[in-house]
Amino acid sequence: MAAAVCAFAVWMVTQLRTEQNVPTTSEEHISKSGVSGLDLLRAEVQDHPRDWRWSLLLAHAQHDDGDREAAVRTLQPLRLLHPDHPEVMALWGLLALESNQGDALIKNLNERVAALPVERRLSLGLLLADLQRMSGDSQAAADRYRSLIKDNPQQPEPLLALALLKRDQGQGEE
Repeated sequence: MAAAVCAFAVWMVTQLRTEQNVPTTSEEHISKSGVSGLDLLRAEVQDHPRDWRWSLLLAHAQHDDGDREAAVRTLQPLRLLHPDHPEVMALWGLLALESNQGDALIKNLNERVAALPVERRLSLGLLLADLQRMSGDSQAAADRYRSLIKDNPQQPEPLLALALLKRDQGQGEE
C-alpha cells in the first residue's frame, strides 16, 4: 500500500511538472534525485501547507510504511484543524484502535456527532459506528446505524452498513 501511495505521489508530481512543461518521468525523477516517495510527499506537504490532502496522504504512507509515530505526528495538526473531516478521523481512528485508545476516541466522536445538526451527522456517524463495531461493541454500532437510518431515510449507506453487520453476526436473513 505504501508503494502505491508513493507511486501515486510521484505520478502527481510528474503530472505537475508536465503541466509546467518540464519533461520528466517518475522513474527519471526518482533515479536522478535519489528521492523516495515519502520524501516527495514531505516536499509536497511543505510546498502546499494549506492543502490538508497532502498531509493526509503522507500520514497514510507513513502508516503503511510501518512508521506509526510519524503518521501520528503528521496527522495530529490535521485532527486539530479538521476534527469533523471523515477522512482525517478515519485514519485517526485506525491509529487509535491500533494503540488501544479507541474508547477515548469513540467517546469524543460520540459527543461530536451528538453536537452536529442531524443533516450533518451521516459521515461521522458512520465512522463512529464502524469504530464501535471494530472495537467489539456491535450493539452500539447497530444502534448508531439504526439512528442514522432514521435520520437519513434516503441514504443507503447506514442501511447497507447495518445489513453487513447483521450478516457478520450470522443474521443474514434479518
